[in-house]
Amino acid sequence: MSLGLVFGGYWCLKYVFLILGAYWPVYSMVYWIMTMAVPYLAYRLTIIYRRSLDNQIGGFHAQISSMGIPSAVQMTFQDILNNVFYGIIFSIPVAWIAKKKSI
Repeated sequence: MSLGLVFGGYWCLKYVFLILGAYWPVYSMVYWIMTMAVPYLAYRLTIIYRRSLDNQIGGFHAQISSMGIPSAVQMTFQDILNNVFYGIIFSIPVAWIAKKKSI
């Protein structure tokens, strides 16, 4: 759990550099360096987590493995459908606000 907090904090810090990069180019460069370091950091945190388990599977891990985790194709298709659904939902109030009044 604490490793997830570290990774989340890293992403928040990376986002701050993204915002600051719009004003100062050096922060943009730091953001891209941090972006390239994400796979390595995820790998290292995963190794640390796996070692902390000590080859014991708790109830939470067994429950996840029995749920049937969706494949990458299923997750991609679900994300596309979510984007379409939320796009429709959010475009209705925007269209209502932006519509022209006929004279």
